[in-house]
Amino acid sequence: MIYPPHTLPLYGRIIPLPAQTEGEVYLHPALKHAPTPTPVIIYNLLDHPHNAVVNNLQPSHLHDWAEETATYPALSDITIHVPNLDRPIVVNVLEHQHRYPVVTLNDILMAVYRGLRIEAVQRICGGRMIEVLWEDPRHVHPEQVEDDVRRVITHMLGGRIFWDGLVPSRRECDVWTLHVR
Repeated sequence: MIYPPHTLPLYGRIIPLPAQTEGEVYLHPALKHAPTPTPVIIYNLLDHPHNAVVNNLQPSHLHDWAEETATYPALSDITIHVPNLDRPIVVNVLEHQHRYPVVTLNDILMAVYRGLRIEAVQRICGGRMIEVLWEDPRHVHPEQVEDDVRRVITHMLGGRIFWDGLVPSRRECDVWTLHVR
C-alpha cells in the first residue's frame, strides 16, 4: 500500500518496483497534463469513457484515437494514482480485446472509470460490495445506486470531475498521477 508521506509507518518504507523498460517512458500527448484551458481529452469522469472526446486532433486521427498506444515504448500495464483513493488503479491489458498486448488510451480511460466506480461502491456498501450488488440484486435499485456512486465519486474528487491529464510520479517508475479539474 502506498502511504502519503505524512502517514508512513515508523518502521515501514516504500520500496518502488523496478522500471518496466530501460530508459524513459513517454505518455501519449493526449494523456499528458498541461496547463492549458482545455485538455486534449475532454471527459467527465462520472460518465462512461465512450463519451470522451478529443480536442485539437487532426480529422484523420479522430476515427481511432482511443485505440492508440498510451506510452512509448508500449507497456502492458500502467499504474495510476488518483488523489483521495485508497488504492492505485492498475491498468492491465486484456489480450483478447486487443491485437497487441499494449495499453491504449481507451484502456486508461476505462480503468480510471472502473477504478473510481469500484472505490465509490466499496465506500457506499462497506466490505459487502459483492453481496449487496451481485449476490442478491433484488434489493438493489439501479437508479439509486447510480446516483450514490456519482455523488461519492464527486466527493472523492473534491467536486472536480473532469479529466485533466496524467503526470509522472516523482517517487515511482512507470506510475502516473491523475489530475482533475
